[in-house]
Amino acid sequence: MYLETYRQFQVCGEVERKRTILMQQCEEVH
Repeated sequence: MYLETYRQFQVCGEVERKRTILMQQCEEVH
């Protein structure tokens, strides 16, 4: 149970970081 939650949290963290990187790249383009 705890491991499942931890893994989902890790995945969410990865998505957040990628989204942040994409937003930074968009800002650089504009």
